[in-house]
Amino acid sequence: MNKGKTLIILLLLLFSFSVQAQEKVDFYFIHPGGEGSADDAKPYLSEFFAYLNEQTGKNFQGIYLNDLDDDVEALTDEKVDMAIVSPSFLLKFKNKFLLQTVLKTIPAYSSGPYEKYFIMTNQDTDITKLASSHSKVKLYTAQEYSKEFLNETIFGDNDAIKKISWQLLPSPDITTTIKEIAAGNNNTFVLLSGYEFSVVNALRKKNPAYQSLKLAFSSSELPSSSLVIVGDKQQNAIEPLKQALLIMPKTLGGNIILKRLRLKGFTE
Repeated sequence: MNKGKTLIILLLLLFSFSVQAQEKVDFYFIHPGGEGSADDAKPYLSEFFAYLNEQTGKNFQGIYLNDLDDDVEALTDEKVDMAIVSPSFLLKFKNKFLLQTVLKTIPAYSSGPYEKYFIMTNQDTDITKLASSHSKVKLYTAQEYSKEFLNETIFGDNDAIKKISWQLLPSPDITTTIKEIAAGNNNTFVLLSGYEFSVVNALRKKNPAYQSLKLAFSSSELPSSSLVIVGDKQQNAIEPLKQALLIMPKTLGGNIILKRLRLKGFTE
């Protein structure tokens, strides 16, 4: 009888452990205005979550959302336990959704937890002359940025560049736009994220078609995206998650996954 009771207790403990090991954690990637779609990101996130599940014994699941309304709805409906969120989203909604920063991301092109933005143009363009001109100056972008974000975040305290009458123009094909600027489209500029700039800069060094591009402006170091926890959700998952993320760059599989997510790693 005692042996039977012992066996039942052991089975219950094993079952309990199994359920706990498979505890579901909703982990979202939230980047309003970001490129691509949830379907595009799905295979990369699947690899990322599989790595986390193996390392932590949890059951991480989630999606990528780049529409502000969808992002807010997901948090309002309490679908999100934790997320990697863009700096602007964190600044705007930190208090509303009780977002607590756990780690910062290190972008693939960066040496630390910061982002930068760059403006490029044709080598024959004289940017100093444009500041005194009242005519609109075309500034193409791969993503949609607001005038406020351009002036307050990217330009910061640089009053000289703010004097130019920038006309933000989202490009349907940024690669073609950059080629046209390189081919001689003077007084026309392109605004690039740090990752976009790293790609273009690599092309500029290897491909003659891009060698007539020059760097006109680079922003100061700006905050990178953050891993946040929503309120006090999943407190027991935080420490194993942190450890799994911090060691990612030290493993071959982790490095491959990070590169596909355009990250170098995470840091405290």
